Amino acid sequence: MPVDFLSDDQVFRYGRLAAEQSRNTATMPATVRRLKTASVDDALDLLDVLMDTRLLGRGGAGGRRS
Repeated sequence: MPVDFLSDDQVFRYGRLAAEQSRNTATMPATVRRLKTASVDDALDLLDVLMDTRLLGRGGAGGRRS
């Protein structure tokens, strides 16, 4: 955008908005990466709990009955 005919205030606003957009563009992938990591961690925690209660719980109860 040519800045020859713009006032200083208009140039400042344009620069601020441009910086904000690039900041948002950089923030989005970082947020997605963080949410992906957190969701995988939560899924592994859930799998651990299910394995403890379902698989090991049955094996322990079956072993006591025999």
